Amino acid sequence: MDLKSAVTMAALGLRADGRRHEHLRRIPQAALEECCNRLVSRLEAIDRIASFDQLLDFIETVVGRPHEDEDRVHGVNEMYYYDAACAIANQLGLDIDAVYLHRGTREGAINLGLDGRLRSLKVSTLPEPLQQLAPGEVEDFLCVYKDEMRRFRARP
Repeated sequence: MDLKSAVTMAALGLRADGRRHEHLRRIPQAALEECCNRLVSRLEAIDRIASFDQLLDFIETVVGRPHEDEDRVHGVNEMYYYDAACAIANQLGLDIDAVYLHRGTREGAINLGLDGRLRSLKVSTLPEPLQQLAPGEVEDFLCVYKDEMRRFRARP
């Protein structure tokens, strides 16, 4: 897949099967299309990005806090920025070397006693058993088991 196709799919929140990603089901189609237009119009800049963190910053800036005469795209949030960045990073061959906090992962981190105010956590700062996992696996763990961690911490 070429970069334009990858950015288009990511910006529209589409999975490889062409269906919308579950995380993004509540975002209005018009908002996704505006995000797509903005990101596709900046393919050259995207192609020069060297890290996942830079890519995430870029998407947040273009979509969430744009410059010039554009308004922020309403209806998108940090989950959108992260999911789009992950999909585009895959195309660019950029590794995700930290656990990025958003929605469920943030709640899981807080329930585990970690600082949920941070944008991301280095794997080396996590409890030792989690350090054996890749960042994406830690993200899944924090999100899937967020409620169980709260109950575990609540025990006397």
